[in-house]
Amino acid sequence: ALSGNRTEELYEALIEVYLQHGRVDDLRYVAIVDREREVIAHSNPRFYGTILDDEFSRSAAESPEVMRATIGRDGERSLLMSMPIVTAIPGHDGVRWGTVVAGVSLERVTLLTRRLVSHTILITLLVAAITAAVGWGVLDTHVVRPLVRLTLLAEDFARGDLGARVQMKRSDEIAMLGNTFNDMAERIQQHSRSLERKVKERTR
Repeated sequence: ALSGNRTEELYEALIEVYLQHGRVDDLRYVAIVDREREVIAHSNPRFYGTILDDEFSRSAAESPEVMRATIGRDGERSLLMSMPIVTAIPGHDGVRWGTVVAGVSLERVTLLTRRLVSHTILITLLVAAITAAVGWGVLDTHVVRPLVRLTLLAEDFARGDLGARVQMKRSDEIAMLGNTFNDMAERIQQHSRSLERKVKERTR
């Protein structure tokens, strides 16, 4: 259609593409320009016949490859894309008739990315908090409370309660510490009883 200068056919095809993909509010515009960057068809008819003279359009009109560029304008980021329109046979350069140029807004993508990052951070913090709570619960149950119980028994023993013993139904280092305390307490209690017997004997 471009090589035959059938502009109405070009415009209808372009509008069909725009209506199919532009309803999501991401596709800002689609334009077809000739080799001099004159607009042959545009999703906004007001631009028909104008010259696209921005930096991207100039580069796109000269580039034989697909181009992409991200720009920021008036606080809005956009993705610009171009594709050359070429008729050719394999092994030959062919004829360059023009270029398709399109602009896609990145605002919705940016917003979705920010939401995703926010949700990810929130979930990470929640998981970290739950993990910390579970970890503290395990630590409190298996380490802190047994050590507190062992400390209180040691204080009772120091105040003269030689029958104080710790009961531990476990097989870790804290249990070994509890068993060592019990052995020590047992020896001290036996030694104390032996001394008491000797004192009684000598007293008699």
